[in-house]
Amino acid sequence: MEEKVDVVVVGAGVAGIAGARTYLQLEPSANLVILEAKSSLGGVWAKENLYPGLRTNNCFGTYEFTDLPMVGFGLVPEEHIPGEVLHNYLALACEKFDLTRRMRFDTNLDFAEKLADGWRLKSSHSKNGEQKPIECKKLIIATGLTARPIPISFPGEDSFSGALMNFSTFRAEAERIMKDMSIKTVTVVGGSKSSHDCVYLLASSGKKINWVLRKDGHGAGWLSKSHVYIGPMRMWLEELVGTRFLTWFSPCIWGDADGYSSTIRRFLHGTSVGRFLVRALWGKIGGDVIQVNGFRENENMKKLEPDASIFWSANDLGILNYPTDIYEYVRSGQITVHRNDPDHISKGKFHFKDGTSVPTDAVISSTGWRFDLPFKFGPTNIEASLGIPTTYLDRTESEARKQLDDRADVEVFTRFPELLKSPAHRLRGGLSSDPYAQGKPAKKAEIYTPWRLFRAMAPPGLLLSGDRSLIFLGFNMTTTKTLNSELQALWAYAYLNHKLAIDTKNVAWQTALATRWNKWRYPYGHGDRYPDFVFDALPYYDLLMRDLGLKWNRKGSLWRELFHGYFHTDYKGIVQEWMAGQKKLVE
Repeated sequence: MEEKVDVVVVGAGVAGIAGARTYLQLEPSANLVILEAKSSLGGVWAKENLYPGLRTNNCFGTYEFTDLPMVGFGLVPEEHIPGEVLHNYLALACEKFDLTRRMRFDTNLDFAEKLADGWRLKSSHSKNGEQKPIECKKLIIATGLTARPIPISFPGEDSFSGALMNFSTFRAEAERIMKDMSIKTVTVVGGSKSSHDCVYLLASSGKKINWVLRKDGHGAGWLSKSHVYIGPMRMWLEELVGTRFLTWFSPCIWGDADGYSSTIRRFLHGTSVGRFLVRALWGKIGGDVIQVNGFRENENMKKLEPDASIFWSANDLGILNYPTDIYEYVRSGQITVHRNDPDHISKGKFHFKDGTSVPTDAVISSTGWRFDLPFKFGPTNIEASLGIPTTYLDRTESEARKQLDDRADVEVFTRFPELLKSPAHRLRGGLSSDPYAQGKPAKKAEIYTPWRLFRAMAPPGLLLSGDRSLIFLGFNMTTTKTLNSELQALWAYAYLNHKLAIDTKNVAWQTALATRWNKWRYPYGHGDRYPDFVFDALPYYDLLMRDLGLKWNRKGSLWRELFHGYFHTDYKGIVQEWMAGQKKLVE
């Protein structure tokens, strides 16, 4: 028998928790259920994802909901939050927000079919196989961008006798591999933060590491200590990306939403003198990180120096949140860095395309995540109108997108000439769901269109048709996850319930402009795949607050507004503010 509910939230990570909580704050009587594929809540921070030494990039006090301080967990200022603590905090939040009883764990969404008034969902239980149809009026997708790892696809897998796994599997196998004395040498492929975590954990347990970074890839990500220096000022990384004055040094397509910077931004990004100052600032930040980390001390360390300026980075930016210095293992030679392209594996060996090889007892691939969804929408070919990744566009849609994209590129490069130098012009295309499939006749890569959502949330095709029954939360990357989730959740409620005025004439254009800008602005994140705008989160939040009719400049004085970093505490009470504003409209 088909169950009927008001709202279904898919995903019980931070974005899903915020989306469900905010919806129920504003509509307590809503019949809302949450589908979660894992056996526990938390998304990235679910129990089954935790491994020894896992900590947040964020420091204590910067990864919590606006009205629920993370107290009682024994943490001290500037401590990175252990994964288990964050999981327990999120579990506490779900109990407090009355969400836990609404959660259905081990439940996969398999198919979502559009109805005239809502959605029909087909779900299945991952353990007992039970299938259960659900019909809902509103659908909130919050599965996130790290739901499915890119699969391993090294030729020769069948002949390799050692441990072979993706980083997502390593989470469950970490302790076994660390204690297995027969595994002496491990090859880790990838330069992301998760690769660094894996390398550090294994090296600190005594393993010898071959760390492989593809020549034609992005290289190692930018990792720094939790504080950076801007002149004499010592700043948290979270504070840096939330300080309004510093956001002006990023060429942002919606930067004018802050209400302060139109003239200044035109000078910084539209004149040669301004661009010199912008390059100087980013060069100083990056140069300090290179010096502190010691990337130029020896040949082994040099291979870990990022390929491009930190200016071009986004979600490859991370924090060195380890108990000891990871780079000591590189300096000592326990970790050998190989800037070489993988070719195949064989019994006890990892082979490179230049004909060389290294001995290895295990191979761990940490090369990222698929960015398409783990389920399908219907009817057939609806994906384009939803703005989600798809392998098919009909001719009309393809031509319409190209016209908008060409126009958007002109706008982006006219306003921000520095982006004409974007590494995106020369980097290998990143829209494959499996980068190792490219060039292999036996395995064809699936090439997807990028995410293309209005405000990084709303499906433009449905929006333009007047249908506001679907929203996507958490499909953008920032360093302020909880704040991003809460602001998006409030915007989503207003959108889903037709309480948000949107100029539909500009929806397609604004969506194309943001999509193309992101591609050129953040090539060393994943700007070509989805919204990935670490250094432009604050003006994005300004934009959402403006849409909602809320005060976006919340510091109380011009000095604090420009030079004090924004944190989640600055947005405490926004739901109540919005409710009060809606009440006045009715009156």
